Amino acid sequence: MTRMPKPLLEVRGLKKYFEIRKGFLMRTVGWVKAVDGVDLAVYPLETLGLVGESGCGKTTVGLCIARLYEVTSGKIYFQGADLTSLAGEKLRAMRRNIQLVFQDPQSSLDPRMTIKRSVGAPLAIHGLAKGRALEERVADLLRMVGLDPQHMNRYPHEFSGGQRQRIGIARALALSPKLLILDEPTSALDVSVQSQILNLLRDLQQRLRLSYLFISHDLGVVRYMSSRIAVMYLGKIVELAPSEDLFCMPLHPYTQALLSSIPSTNPAHRAMRVTLEGDIPSPANPPSGCRFHTRCTYARAECAKLEPALQDAAAGRYVACHFPLSNSR
Repeated sequence: MTRMPKPLLEVRGLKKYFEIRKGFLMRTVGWVKAVDGVDLAVYPLETLGLVGESGCGKTTVGLCIARLYEVTSGKIYFQGADLTSLAGEKLRAMRRNIQLVFQDPQSSLDPRMTIKRSVGAPLAIHGLAKGRALEERVADLLRMVGLDPQHMNRYPHEFSGGQRQRIGIARALALSPKLLILDEPTSALDVSVQSQILNLLRDLQQRLRLSYLFISHDLGVVRYMSSRIAVMYLGKIVELAPSEDLFCMPLHPYTQALLSSIPSTNPAHRAMRVTLEGDIPSPANPPSGCRFHTRCTYARAECAKLEPALQDAAAGRYVACHFPLSNSR
């Protein structure tokens, strides 16, 4: 029996609620439950995909892991250390190992800073390099992502969208992290440029021995990049499985609906498309029981009463459903 390695990152019971304030005195009248009890793990050298509709909470998960949001409750462990208990210099030191690549490469770069200053900022902030050493490190990082170091004194507006995303990746790699959180890294790019960035990320992962948390709504991209995929719906993980297993045989009705929405030229595929009825419920007032039952074709009476736990359905597969598709239909 092959023993699984220890997780590089482990998230347990993660919750992030945002206050709803109203009235002249701006009193708290409720909470938006953006993330409401998420468990996941990222292992060394793997890419874990995190997918779901817009507003499901996947980006919030990434920002909580990076401690850009303070968590409401739950634990985040990185190499066994509890990130939620760290503060000050200890948190700053740990953040060197976890870096973000943002969705919009234009807004993530300061238009008033040269590329040398942007990419070199993490090195300067952490006191790792300055002067000539910093310039040489920035040049190495730019070469690593396929850019000409001679352009380091240019400004972001002088580069294309794909080049700006390469700059964002170079900045994320400046501190030699072990985990990159990739938040929709190609969604703002042209299709031809997307493939170049994805191939660059795969190459860097092998060369630098990185782990990725890959957040996206693009199922084709996630399948290409990820070894395992977690599916989110309304703040919760509803299915977690190896990538090919998930695409070949989804167990959760929501996952089935997501996969059926992938465009295809095959008429038989179009005939099998699953259409979800109704709107996504509000995270400020989620449904009782299973959060998906209001839109699920297969919902039964108990689905509205009992919330399903994320349970082991097979080797390496987990699903939060009272009646998984492979067992009951």
